This record gives sequence, C-alpha cells and structure tokens, in this order.
Amino acid sequence: MDGRLRDIRALVAMAGVDSSHAAPFLAQLDRLAVEAYADRTPPKEADMTFVSALEQWIAAAHPLPDGQRAASLLAADQLLEGGLGHFGIAAHSPSADSAQKRLAALGAEIFYNDADADWLYTHTWLVEAARIDKGAVGTRALVWKLQHWCDVAPGGGDHTDEAVADARDLLNRDVNPETRALAHFLIGDAQLDIILLAHGTDLFTDSTLYRGREAEARRMAVQEYHTGLAIDSISAAARARSQYLRELLAGGTPEVPGFVCWRTE
Repeated sequence: MDGRLRDIRALVAMAGVDSSHAAPFLAQLDRLAVEAYADRTPPKEADMTFVSALEQWIAAAHPLPDGQRAASLLAADQLLEGGLGHFGIAAHSPSADSAQKRLAALGAEIFYNDADADWLYTHTWLVEAARIDKGAVGTRALVWKLQHWCDVAPGGGDHTDEAVADARDLLNRDVNPETRALAHFLIGDAQLDIILLAHGTDLFTDSTLYRGREAEARRMAVQEYHTGLAIDSISAAARARSQYLRELLAGGTPEVPGFVCWRTE
C-alpha cells in the first residue's frame, strides 16, 4: 500500500491540478493511508465525501493537456481502487448504489462479479489514460492493462485480438527495450490463448471456431517469443517466456493466464 500511495502522490504532482482541487483529493488519499492499516469492518454506507472529491478532481482534470489529464485519471483510478471497500463504495446499500451512479457519470465502471458476489472497479479511468496519452503515463497505464487484462474485462470472453492490438500500440511507442520485449511476449501469450481455445479449454467458447487458427497461432507465438528474447533474455518475464518457447517447440502448449477471462454473468 505504501508504494501505491507514493505513486498516487507522484501522479498528482505530474497532473499539475490547481491546489484548490488537489487538496480534497489528497485529503482522501491521507484518509486511505489510515484506513488501509486500520483493523475495521468495511462500512455499510458509502462515504459521499470521497465521491465528491473524485468528482471535483475529474472535473478539474478535464481541460488539461492529454499527458496531465492521463496522470489525473491514473491517480483517480488508483485512489478509487484502493478506496472501493474502505469507503463503502462496494457496500450493498442504497448509498453505495448512489455513489456508483455518480462515479459512473464520471466514467468509472463498477461491475458486480457474480462469482465472488462482490463489486469490482474495472479500471476505466486507467484505460482512458492509456488511450489519450502516448507518453510515459499513458504507456505505464497500457502496460498495466495488458498485464491485468481480466481486471479490466471482468465480464469474460476472448479478448486476444484486442490485446494484440494494444501490444502493437505499445510497440509503436517510445519505450525501453524491456518494455518492447514485453510487448512481443504478450502477443505470444495471446497466441497461447488461441491454441488453448482450439482444444476446448474454455467452457463458454466454441472450440471449433479456433481450430483453423491453431497452426498460425503456434507459428506466431514462436516468432514473437524469439523476437522478444532477442531483446531481453534476463528479466523474469523473459525467463518465463523462454520456458513457454521450449514447451511450444516440443509440441506442447503452456497453460498460462492470458486474455481469456472467465464469464461471471
């Protein structure tokens, strides 16, 4: 939590929002720092002061240049994720319903996950930050999205094509070698999903729709892993993909989390 709080403060500084609007936001961040370490039962009613601070923050961010706005959105995203339970936004109450509607009006989608019987924030502000900014903040958001795909698409289904498009977007940005290699690794991971779908590993997906794609997916996965490993062969991500590549070349299919999410509706 300490690292998240530091990151949010850094994003607030990057956003450059006027102090009159930043102060209420930072006050909620200070409250979160206390609540995160307090042994308390989650509140049954939503804290509307928390919601109002986010409303003020998002409104102040709207006219900012894309890079600053992306920093504002990512700061809000992380604060909402942290505060969802601590401030009663995920409670089962009329006030929580009202809070969720007010947040939805700002673009924050909160999704009911039937499997866990709980509310989840789907990081729509982070996704928007990744979309509007090709610089450092938007790229950071895009990397997070790609690495936590099912947190932004909790309704389930096959998102391999979308993920490949996002990874190619990442390759078109000014990124360091490790991130460039990661983009290739993630494209390879999406091909593993296609191979697994062709073998009927997802109960909600018709495997016959994927069988004709398996051979090309295998070829593409090998190619992308080779390309990524030529750039980075020492990171944890690289070591994992090196193992995946060995399994593929031996005729197997690594079963790894990717871009096919369990359906919860």
